[in-house]
Amino acid sequence: MANAQHSPPLLPDNPVIKSGSLGFKKHRKNNWARGFFILSSQGLNYTKMATSNSYPGTLSKKILDVDYLSCTDEPTTTIYPYEFMIKTLNKQYYFLAEDDTEKNKWLDSFKMATHQAKRIKCDPPLLPGQDPPSIVAFVNVKSGGQQGRSIMESLKICLGKDNVFDLSQGGPVVGLEQSYKNYGGDFKIMICGGDGTVGWVLQCLDDLHYPVVPQVGILPLGTGNDLARTLGWGPGYTSQELPPIIDLFYKATPVRIDRWMVQIISGRDPENIRSIIVNNYFSIGADAEIALEFHQSREKNPFMFKNRVLNKGIYGGIGAKNILFGKDSLSPCLCSAIVVNIDGAVIELAFHIKGLIFLNVPSYGGGVDLWNIEGDQGKFKRPELNDRLLEVIGSSGAFHLGCTQMKLSHGERLGQGSVFRINFLTDQAVAMQADGEPWVQERATVIIFHLNQAEMLMNRA
Repeated sequence: MANAQHSPPLLPDNPVIKSGSLGFKKHRKNNWARGFFILSSQGLNYTKMATSNSYPGTLSKKILDVDYLSCTDEPTTTIYPYEFMIKTLNKQYYFLAEDDTEKNKWLDSFKMATHQAKRIKCDPPLLPGQDPPSIVAFVNVKSGGQQGRSIMESLKICLGKDNVFDLSQGGPVVGLEQSYKNYGGDFKIMICGGDGTVGWVLQCLDDLHYPVVPQVGILPLGTGNDLARTLGWGPGYTSQELPPIIDLFYKATPVRIDRWMVQIISGRDPENIRSIIVNNYFSIGADAEIALEFHQSREKNPFMFKNRVLNKGIYGGIGAKNILFGKDSLSPCLCSAIVVNIDGAVIELAFHIKGLIFLNVPSYGGGVDLWNIEGDQGKFKRPELNDRLLEVIGSSGAFHLGCTQMKLSHGERLGQGSVFRINFLTDQAVAMQADGEPWVQERATVIIFHLNQAEMLMNRA
C-alpha cells in the first residue's frame, strides 16, 4: 500500500481535499479490494506504487468525476457497517471505510469536492470563499410526452434530491418556499417544461413578493418552446446528458425580459375583468383559431399527443385542413370586428387582416421570425427583449401563417407600442390566445400594458 508521501503532486488550483485508504468495489459483488485514494475537485483518483523501473514513483487512475454525484451514508449491506455508496448518473461505486468516523469524513469530503467543482465551473470562476448558487429544478412531468417524468431521477443525482420538485405535487409554490428557506434568494431556477410552465413559475414568483428573485433558465420540454429558443436553450430537450446542460446554467448570462398584463373587460359586465400575464405573445383571430382547435383536440384525445414532433405535425395539419377545406376564408376580417389603439393612436386594419399577433419575443409558433428581426427595420425600432415595447403583426390567415412556418414569408408589420386598447365593434365572438393558451372571447375591451421584467438566464454558448 502506498503512503501519502508517494501521492502525485497536484496543481495549486486543484488541492487535495482528502486522501487515505479505502476498500473499493464497482459493483455489488463482494469482491472488495483495498487501495489508496486521493480526492480533489477534479475527481477521485486511485493511486498505487509503480512497478516499472522506467517510471519510479506512483501511478494514478481516475475512478470518477465529482461534478455531479450524490452520497448516501446508509449501509448498503449488513455485513459491512462502514460501507457507503457514491452515485453518478450512470454508475454506483461502493467504498468501505475503517470505522464510522472515517466514513463520515469521506462523505463530507465528497460533498465538499462536488461543491468546489461547481464553483470552478462558474463563469467567471468564483473567488475563494464564494459559494456557487444552487440550482433548483421545477419539473412538469407531463411535458414533452412525459419527458419530464423520465429525467426526474437524473436531475436528483445532479442537483440533489432536495433541489428537484415535481410540479404535479403542489405546483411551484411548495418548491419556491422550501428553496427560499434553504438558500434565501441565492439560487438559480431550472424550469423543465414548456412556455406555459415557465409562465406558471414566473407568476408564482410574482405572487410571493420575495425581496430577492432568483435568475431563471429553461430546460425546454414543451412543443413550441419559443422563450427557450429566444434565450438560447434550443428548440427542445432530446435526451442529452444532463451535466453539460447544468454547466451551461452556471455560465449563462443574466438578461431581463419584459412581461405584459392583458386585462379583458367584459362588454356585458364592466366589473368582470380577467387578467392574464403574457411573456411571449398575445393574439386575436386566425392563429388563435388554429391554437384553439389544437387545444380542443388534445383535450379530447390526449393519447395522440405523445411527443414534440407529433404535436407539431398535428398543429400543422390543422392549419392545412383549414386552408384546404376553406375554413380559412371564413375567418372574420378584423377591420369590421375590432378597433386597435396603439399608444393613443388608432391603426387602420386592411380588409385582408384576419389575425393580430402582439410579439414580446422574436420567436413565434416554434421558431418563426414573424417580424423579420434581421431585416431592414424601416420606420420601426429593432425589437429587444427589454425595450418595453410590443411588436404588432398582421396575418391574412392560415395560408399566410403556413408560409411563415416554411420561411417563405414574414408577418405584416403594423406597429410598436407600450399601451394597447382593443374595442369590439360587434357581438361576434373572436378566438384569442396568450402564450399558447387559447379561448373564445365574447364582446369585450382588451387593454395591454407593461407589467414588469423577469431576470432570465441566456445561454450564449
